[in-house]
Amino acid sequence: MRVFIVTTPYHLIVACALKMENDYLIIEETDWTKKHFAEELIKKYFRNKYISIWSYRDIFASPFSARKKFKDIKEKLQSMTNTVPSKIFYFNDADPVVQFILNCATIQTEPVLLEEGIGLYNDMNHRYKIIKKILGKIVLGDWYECINRIGEYKKTKCILAKTPKKLNDLQLSKNVICNSYSDVDTFINSYNLKRSYEVLFVGQPLVEDGQCTMKQYLDIIKKCDEIAKENGLSFCVKTHPREDCKKYNKIKVNSENSEIPIELLISKNEKNVLMTISSSAILNYTNNKNKTLCVLYPILNIKLNERIFDDQSIYIIRTWNCLNNVLGEYVKND
Repeated sequence: MRVFIVTTPYHLIVACALKMENDYLIIEETDWTKKHFAEELIKKYFRNKYISIWSYRDIFASPFSARKKFKDIKEKLQSMTNTVPSKIFYFNDADPVVQFILNCATIQTEPVLLEEGIGLYNDMNHRYKIIKKILGKIVLGDWYECINRIGEYKKTKCILAKTPKKLNDLQLSKNVICNSYSDVDTFINSYNLKRSYEVLFVGQPLVEDGQCTMKQYLDIIKKCDEIAKENGLSFCVKTHPREDCKKYNKIKVNSENSEIPIELLISKNEKNVLMTISSSAILNYTNNKNKTLCVLYPILNIKLNERIFDDQSIYIIRTWNCLNNVLGEYVKND
C-alpha cells in the first residue's frame, strides 16, 4: 500500500495516473477539492480510500490554533489504515503539512518526491523568509524547515525528476531517479476535455506569493492581451488554483477559472500560443510543433534559473517588441 499527498488539481491527476490497487490519497482540502471534476476523479480512482485534512493556508490563517490542527491531522492519519505504507508520494516538501506527515511516518515508509514543476529547479522567493524560519520553529517545532527549493527537506530521500541535470547539489545528494512520467501523459491524453484557444496565458499565484505587486502582474497581462489583439488573436488567461481570480476583473480580460488542469484543456494537435511568466506547465509542450511557447519572466525582473527554459522551442521574451514579432510570425505561418 502506498500513499499520495495532493494539494493541487495537477497533483490529483498524477496520483490517479500512477495509482495502484490499495493506494490511499491524502488531500489538503481547499476550494478546488469541492468542485465536480475533483470529486469525480477521487470517487472513480480512490473510492473511499482517502482522507481530507487541513491545508497549510487554513492552518496559518490562525497560527494560535496550528498545534491543535496538526493534532487533528495526526489523528486522521492514524485512523486512515492499519497497514504501514511502503511509500509516501508527495510534490512539495516546502509545505509544512507535508513535512509534518513525513515526520509522522515510520522508518519502514520510503518518502518519494514527485516533480510538480518549476519549484524543483528554482529557489523559492520567500516572503518574510526570516520571520517564517523563526516562527516556524517556535509554532511548529524542530521538524519544520524553511527550505530554499523543493526537494531539499531533510526527510526527502528520493526524487523522481524529468531533468536531473537541472537539480542543485543538495538535491543530487539524494537518490535521484530520471522519470519521464509517460503514464501521466497517457492518462491526460485519455481525457476529452479539450477547448480551443488562440493565445492562452498560463496564470500563476505570483501576487499571492509576494513575488510581485498586483499592478505589476496585471499590467503584463493587459499588455499581452493588447499585443494579441493587435495581431488579430483572441486572448485568454487560464488561472491557477491558488490565485485570487477576481483580480482579473480589474482589467476586463477573458479568463478560464476552471479547476481543471491546463494539461487536460489543451489539445496537443491544435495550433496555438502558450505564454506565461514562468510556469513550468508549458514545458510539457516543448517537443510539440503545434505550440508557440513564450515565457516573460525577464520583463517582470524575476530571478530564475535560466536552465529551466533553455529549450530552443521556447521564446524568452525580454521586450514587448519581441513578443509582437513572435505573434506576428505565428500569424504569418498559420
